[in-house]
Amino acid sequence: MIQDSFDRAGFDLAIDYNREPVPPIQETDIIWVNELLKAHGLR
Repeated sequence: MIQDSFDRAGFDLAIDYNREPVPPIQETDIIWVNELLKAHGLR
């Protein structure tokens, strides 16, 4: 399972999720994700 690999690799400790991603997320992708989250009642 992907989550198991993520947990074993320690990415939760290695990645600072408070910083902007590199490369930056495109505005069109941000809009798409927000609409998807709204459609699923998560925003």
